[in-house]
Amino acid sequence: MTFLFSNTINILAICFPFVDRIRGLAVKFYSQSKYDNLKTASQKLLIESYFDIYIANLVNLVGYYRYNQDFKGFFQGFGNQLNSVLCIVYSALLTVFGLYYHVRIYKN
Repeated sequence: MTFLFSNTINILAICFPFVDRIRGLAVKFYSQSKYDNLKTASQKLLIESYFDIYIANLVNLVGYYRYNQDFKGFFQGFGNQLNSVLCIVYSALLTVFGLYYHVRIYKN
């Protein structure tokens, strides 16, 4: 959001060079490297979405761990089967892809 806001301020400062307030804001929000700002914002969004999915998956794994009386209950019915399969798949993928994407973003 800050990237779009600062970009808009800079465009307004170019269009209206005679307005002192806009030019003053543009000086404060000007960034030499817009790509780095976009990269940082994208990395924050990726990390936030990763943690959201990870926490939801962790809640389900805690349910598996604590409910050891009848484990078959997690696989009865289509909704439970889908949830359990997705939880097992996400457990593996979150570990592998979380590290992979971090390295890819860091190197670029």
